[in-house]
Amino acid sequence: MKLKLKTLSSIHIGGKEGNFLPMEYLIFRNKCYFINEDKLSKELYDRQLLDNFLTGIKQKGKDFSVDAFLKEKKLLTQEFLDKTSSYSSHCNINIQGNIRSCIRNAFSQPYLPGSAIKGVIRTSIMYVILKRLNDTLRKKILTDFVQKKLLEYKKDPRGEQGYSWFKERFKQWFAQRLDEEIFQKFVIKNNQKRYDPHSDILRCIQISDSNSIDTGNLHLEEVKIFSADSAKSPKDWSVFVECIPAGNEFTFQCKIDEWLLNKFKENNPSNSFGVAFSELKKILSNPFEAVNEMTSDLLREEESFFSQKLKLKNILNFGNETPNFRLGWGMGLLGTSVAMLLPAETKQDLRNILFTDRGDSPAPKSRRIITSNHSSYAILGWCVVENNI
Repeated sequence: MKLKLKTLSSIHIGGKEGNFLPMEYLIFRNKCYFINEDKLSKELYDRQLLDNFLTGIKQKGKDFSVDAFLKEKKLLTQEFLDKTSSYSSHCNINIQGNIRSCIRNAFSQPYLPGSAIKGVIRTSIMYVILKRLNDTLRKKILTDFVQKKLLEYKKDPRGEQGYSWFKERFKQWFAQRLDEEIFQKFVIKNNQKRYDPHSDILRCIQISDSNSIDTGNLHLEEVKIFSADSAKSPKDWSVFVECIPAGNEFTFQCKIDEWLLNKFKENNPSNSFGVAFSELKKILSNPFEAVNEMTSDLLREEESFFSQKLKLKNILNFGNETPNFRLGWGMGLLGTSVAMLLPAETKQDLRNILFTDRGDSPAPKSRRIITSNHSSYAILGWCVVENNI
């Protein structure tokens, strides 16, 4: 099945480069040029300026400015930057500090990885499975599980001491255990082990990478943290990110392996908490219906938070289009987990114990918002997915 994804707001998915340091990019005429070290060295060597350049770095260290050096040598020109950069992105903002890179392929072209798309599907299917349980069973499977794990963390000496490495490891293990309980207890052979990739029922869903778009199609955006019940909102500091802007379209493939799904059904008449496999198959055979359901719930939750807690009206207005998919960085706890199904008190406990203690403030209380325009705001990650192409 071929699907089309259209971005309704900017999307950021982190690239392998991580952060670009100030010495690794140059701003010139509303574009940000990302320096290619080999190309720059060659051009400076050909002009007998490489030794001068390296001496400046050695003497000034992190205070050395590539921009100032090129200006002094009258090399801060379009022609020179085209020769010495790997690629460029549109930039209409004042950047100070590091830039978070966006994912690109081997040819520096932005694309959407199938793993990121499937991650959204995975979370959404888990959300829908748990949402459709009766209240008593959902409390047992989800809320009681969360409370039990939080108690384990508090009782562990490493948790009591507040070791950050242990907190991060515990959060990963915590999420992994819930994922295993929902998805990785399905066997095909009688002697097959559970809790491994072979017993993962989402093997039935295969998602391809999307097509790529033009190299220079990214925009740089300034993102700030807005917080409810805070004397300082937004925060003073900013995060600068490469983004795929609104209005871009991608295509990708989704395949449901019916043979494998039926093999799972033969040995698993229901899941570990009694949901009939026939019900699971309906969800797995139409994964984007689950995504649509979770995204719709998330949109209502976010609209309420922005209007009531942050006093920002119409920030999620996408004109005639309604998002049914959310992807990438900036989704927060509600978009990347099943936390919307937890009682408010449990969400607060989860935030206060494993993240940052904010007392009785709503959980989560912060949102990442694009502020590049400064006269209007935008939210990251909202899209529309269509299969009628």
